[in-house]
Amino acid sequence: MVDKSLTKKTLRVKIILFTALFILASVSTFYGTRLSLPIVTYYGRGALTTLPATFTFAIPLFTLIILTIYSRTGSVAKRWKIIFIYSLVMLAVALINIVDILLVVGLLYNWNFIVGVMTPIYPLDLLIFNFIFLAIGAASLFFAIVKKTERQDLTTDETKQTPKKRLVLTGFFFAFACYYFGEALFGINNLFEGYIDSNIGLTIPVYLLFLLLAAMGLVYIIYFHSCKEKQLKRGLIGVISILAITAFLLLWILIGFAINPYYFSESLQEEFAMGYALKVPFGLFILLGWILIPSLIALIRLIKQAKQLKKEAKN
Repeated sequence: MVDKSLTKKTLRVKIILFTALFILASVSTFYGTRLSLPIVTYYGRGALTTLPATFTFAIPLFTLIILTIYSRTGSVAKRWKIIFIYSLVMLAVALINIVDILLVVGLLYNWNFIVGVMTPIYPLDLLIFNFIFLAIGAASLFFAIVKKTERQDLTTDETKQTPKKRLVLTGFFFAFACYYFGEALFGINNLFEGYIDSNIGLTIPVYLLFLLLAAMGLVYIIYFHSCKEKQLKRGLIGVISILAITAFLLLWILIGFAINPYYFSESLQEEFAMGYALKVPFGLFILLGWILIPSLIALIRLIKQAKQLKKEAKN
């Protein structure tokens, strides 16, 4: 299912770039979400100090989504429009964050740029990050303006035209995929630090589901659907494998509930905070939904494409 226009070298670079960005977006999304929870919990208190950090940690996820949309857009004009919008958003967010951080430093910290509340060198690190984002936004805007003359409504690859509704769903998918992958990374980090939960054998399938969703996201970014017969077979094998792995891990989770009905509230309360508060594992349902629904949709589409190829072969 690989786009043939990509050479092996280009594909290798794309895999490295998107994998690194996906990992960065996962860590920042997870950390940014945890930082923003007090704003909701305490009804907006601390928003002045927390929101700049939240927006800063959201930038890698935003960049990942924009690059994914860009790579799936064949129109030259639309590509430059995407770059232009991205640059304006980056400039706006970076400028707002810089002003907010300077206000916080001046009003609350008496112009002390290293306080160490959220990170060891907070808020200096946030200020540096936002100046970097400001530079990226300015460079992107300059690139978009310089290339304005090349904005011709040409399509380089019809297979890379993605409907707008699917692009919106893609954004939500990556938000959840990055957050859950961040959960998995921090869970693995806890193991290396020597923290071993008493229910570790029961929580393993949940973390494997986190990793499975992340793998689906990377495959979606790097590979493209194609109507070639061999590639369709690989796609079908891949989707069926995902469904089989999910079913196995879900069975493992159900066995875990039979062994200890309370292990979610004992060991996964941070991973599924809303479900823990309501005594219902909503987080698990959302996780399974983002794995199963796209997989089933992909399976139906691949079967339809396979039938269409058979009809064309007969004709």
